[in-house]
Amino acid sequence: MKEATKTIIITGGNTGLGFETAKAIAGSSTEWHVVIASRNQQQGNEAVHELILEYE
Repeated sequence: MKEATKTIIITGGNTGLGFETAKAIAGSSTEWHVVIASRNQQQGNEAVHELILEYE
C-alpha cells in the first residue's frame, strides 16, 4: 500500500457535508491522509471508524 503524501483536515467531518467530503477524498486515492475535526469526540471516532471500514 502506498503511504499517504498529502494531508487534509476536514472540520465538521463527522456528519453531513463534512463527512461526505471526507469520504470522497479518502476514496479517491491512497495518497491522502484525512484528519476529521469534530466538536464531539464520540461522533468523530464513529465517523473515522466508518471510513476505515469502508476503505480499508
